[in-house]
Amino acid sequence: MEIGKLFNQITTGLSFSQDRYKTREVVHTVLEKIGPNLEKNDFEALHKLNICAPSLSTLSIAVPNDEMPTVWLSPEIENTNDLEAAEHATVKAFAEGIALTRNIARNRLEAETRKMLDTWKYPATTHTAQPARASA
Repeated sequence: MEIGKLFNQITTGLSFSQDRYKTREVVHTVLEKIGPNLEKNDFEALHKLNICAPSLSTLSIAVPNDEMPTVWLSPEIENTNDLEAAEHATVKAFAEGIALTRNIARNRLEAETRKMLDTWKYPATTHTAQPARASA
């Protein structure tokens, strides 16, 4: 599993704006933290997710839907000074996206997400900010 290649794939994708500097930093930090504990199947699912981080000046964007969930990273990440909250929201959205690729029922999504974060040894946080989300 090559985390660097995954980072490049995510941040150079069609739906990831190059002016999202803090978002790129957050994605890099999250991938570095979860990389050593990421199972092969989860890595492959993350590789296939649609990651959307549009430009701050974009009023709308078309997101490809090829039956893969889309992880939408809010432009608010660029405006936050709380990168820890942005990281946690991003890793949670990645976990939700992976869970959705497994066809996890919505009523089990939170439990499955928490299980993945525990497996990845991602530190819990008390922040409630949610600048990212996954959707099917």
